[in-house]
Amino acid sequence: METQRIFFALPLPPELREQLASLRDRAVAELGSRILRPIKTENFHITLHFLGEQPRSAIESARETLREISENPLPAPRIELGDLGAFPKASAARVLWADARDVDDAAGRVYTALGAALGERSFPLEDRPFRCHITLCYVRKGVGRPALKRVQQWLERAKGSESGERMLWTIPTVVLYRSVTGPGGSEYTELDHADLAE
Repeated sequence: METQRIFFALPLPPELREQLASLRDRAVAELGSRILRPIKTENFHITLHFLGEQPRSAIESARETLREISENPLPAPRIELGDLGAFPKASAARVLWADARDVDDAAGRVYTALGAALGERSFPLEDRPFRCHITLCYVRKGVGRPALKRVQQWLERAKGSESGERMLWTIPTVVLYRSVTGPGGSEYTELDHADLAE
């Protein structure tokens, strides 16, 4: 049976993606590409629900959840960038991310509404709380303790280093993406989207 790897996410405005690319490039320049695997600029997003491999029939069902949201549009999230962080923690980093502060909790409401609609259609949902963030880099598998220590120290130095006025970014759509993994990294294709209320 043919399947596709799909997820729901909030796409980012081009100007915000460029700002994040600057943060990512700084991390790679200071820590090195042997430690970090950077995310492509065009792939920056805020993940809402990752559904994994799904058959064609399930993809149509996932599209229906977007139609429900379009009929009763929720407020568009407004976010601002916060500090940098790591999953699962700085001392054992596997993922470097930028905090996306959900200033009105609108992203959280989209996440909850979408999750309820997916649950009604028996989609398996991840059992962890929503964390509004944007992945910048992955720490490469197999790096040793000295490399992880360097990552931790870099994060400590980077926290709070961004100066200037905080900007709010409005995200007016929620998108269903297909993800295809290849030698050059993941490629995302929009399958459908729903507009949110601005």
